[in-house]
Amino acid sequence: MSELKIEDLQLVESAAFKIQFDQKIKSPGKGKTKIDFGEIEIEAGGMLTNNNDLSMMFVNSTPVLVGLTEGEGGEEVENFRLEIEIRLAFSYKTSSKVTQEFIERSQWFFSAQIRTFFKIFADNALRYTTIKELKIPY
Repeated sequence: MSELKIEDLQLVESAAFKIQFDQKIKSPGKGKTKIDFGEIEIEAGGMLTNNNDLSMMFVNSTPVLVGLTEGEGGEEVENFRLEIEIRLAFSYKTSSKVTQEFIERSQWFFSAQIRTFFKIFADNALRYTTIKELKIPY
């Protein structure tokens, strides 16, 4: 059994299971944003029922985008919050072994995937709001 490599992963699904948007202040103004991509949870090992040659890996995270403005006293006030629960599903050959070392070495890859899909889902969620012009980085 050989160790799994990043190039062996095939993205099967990207899903936003829960999108929660809350806007508190509706007046225009200047501000800043903060993004917390949260913890990345990885589950691996289950086989596909219709193909025993493939196993599945699920990557879960709940990034949060917060918009902040300056309050009357100079303090930061939360203007809006967007939270998206994301799951990415990858398939890989069952003959490949998922090790802790692989997961640790591949954190950059999973983080980049979460960031990319968060931008796609967030841009889509915000396009019908008053903050649709917000530029969310990858």
